[in-house]
Amino acid sequence: MARAKRDRSDLDNLVDMRLDFELHGELMLSCGGRWNRKLNDWEGDADACETAVVARLHPGQRKATEWFAGWLGVHAGRRDNPPLDTELEEGDISTDPAEVYSALVAGGRRGGKTFWAAVAVVGYAVQFPGAITWCISPSRGRDDTKADEIRRYMVPLIAPEWIRRQTVATGWELINGSVIMLKSAHIGTDSDAIKEGQADLVWMNESQKMQKRVYVVARGAISDKSGLVLCCANPPVEAKDQQWVSDFAADTDAGKRASVHLAFNPLDNPHIDRRALLAMANEVDERTFQIEVLGMFMPAVDSVAYNWLRRENERRAPMPTWKGETQIACPVTGLIDVTAEFLEIEEEGEGIDQLIGLDVQRIPYIGGPVYKFFDEPSRRPTRESVLAWIVREEVLDGGDEEEWCHTLHEGKYDPDRTLIVCDASGRYQHSRRRSTDSPPPTWTGRGSFDLIRGAGFPRIVPPSRKLNNNPEIVDRVRAFTSMIANKFGVRRLFADPETAPKSCKAIREWKTINGKPSRSQDVAHLGDGISYPLIRLFPRILRSGKPGPMDPVTQRVDRPDPGDRFFGRPAPSGRRGPRNFGL
Repeated sequence: MARAKRDRSDLDNLVDMRLDFELHGELMLSCGGRWNRKLNDWEGDADACETAVVARLHPGQRKATEWFAGWLGVHAGRRDNPPLDTELEEGDISTDPAEVYSALVAGGRRGGKTFWAAVAVVGYAVQFPGAITWCISPSRGRDDTKADEIRRYMVPLIAPEWIRRQTVATGWELINGSVIMLKSAHIGTDSDAIKEGQADLVWMNESQKMQKRVYVVARGAISDKSGLVLCCANPPVEAKDQQWVSDFAADTDAGKRASVHLAFNPLDNPHIDRRALLAMANEVDERTFQIEVLGMFMPAVDSVAYNWLRRENERRAPMPTWKGETQIACPVTGLIDVTAEFLEIEEEGEGIDQLIGLDVQRIPYIGGPVYKFFDEPSRRPTRESVLAWIVREEVLDGGDEEEWCHTLHEGKYDPDRTLIVCDASGRYQHSRRRSTDSPPPTWTGRGSFDLIRGAGFPRIVPPSRKLNNNPEIVDRVRAFTSMIANKFGVRRLFADPETAPKSCKAIREWKTINGKPSRSQDVAHLGDGISYPLIRLFPRILRSGKPGPMDPVTQRVDRPDPGDRFFGRPAPSGRRGPRNFGL
């Protein structure tokens, strides 16, 4: 009898603490095992369990689960033996998906992001005894019910016999010593208030409603155990939404951070009425549909470059090569450099290898982007076909015209092969126009055009061939955004984020104020420099308010591209370059 009681007591101390990730009957991942409450240790792995909590997934959650299974396997070896590298150089950080420290779970509404993240958090807590997990929601305090969404998902996933202690405010403490803590981090609150020492896995639900500082605090907390910050987010829709999640997605896709981007498509979720989502296309504007339903990351609603997509428009510049007098197309894009040929056709002059847009300001900087133009080898470059690419930038903090030209000479720019499109006001004024700037006496009566020509760069022109002043900012922006993407979705303006980071930043951050481009932002000056060459070469001048036919250039810019615009196709064969073509 005593032995029977002892055996029954031993069995009472054993708890099946197993969570299964299951997709249509396929077991994708099992976490946990059989826990001995008396010994406070595992009695067996997941296979020893007779029962399990089953989280049933849908096909849109497969890739995320496959990644998480691989990450858990590697993390198990790193958790108690984290990497000890102390001398890391740029580029040494691994972007191997199994070794990352953060993940962005993003997509349209009703894609299953929140449920999947809840399963991942519980799975981690049962897999690693003593784990510390945080679940952060953008609730605004005691009377806010936002955290209830997390509770609703958590309750079915945590078996009652797994719980040692539970509180409404703080979360759950499990019998294996792991804790699932509920925290709040709404915009306007102190982001550092979530600090509570170490965390092993942090889930930020609705990340677009939290300040970036919350992520920074969480990211530091997980360093003890080589943990993970799991950010669930819908792409930002309104101006009040936080844009850092868009940067997170773009930087991750570009391989610039130790993160993964897990895209959830609600149209892959069979548990919802997908027609109800698709019907929204007739109820909301196109931008809202793309964000809310398709889960696309778009620029902020008040962006000047409202159609600039980092994944599409920020690309490494094509790198064609030369073999004798024959130019070999870039093996990645299939494009060749047609800068000289195109600008000669546009009657800007012969032998011009690069074009620079220049806004004349000392503060914050003088200078602008360096453009080259590319096209397919098989056709003559025209306004309708060429792609404009910002391949570099020549920007000098606090400099003036002579100092800026000095940097061009140092950069080996050939004055005879460089065209500068400069702010038209440079015809009669220069950058040291304020008395506090102490202009040299020799500058009296001279403008930026005179100074730049005097510094050895004779090829300088204004943004318009017809106007004495700069074209209206609205017209310049129309030319700018039409090249980014016209109404048919054809993208013809790109920037290299590695060699022109300030230009990319200016395009992303230039805002509208009361419906017009800001004139007070620092990035507006570089935005002007970006727009000057575009309005000159691809003019879109808004005529009077009276309806009438568009000018021929506008019609051509808005016309669908007849050619194939997909990158990555096999490179066409080389072609012989014209006179003065290339460097």
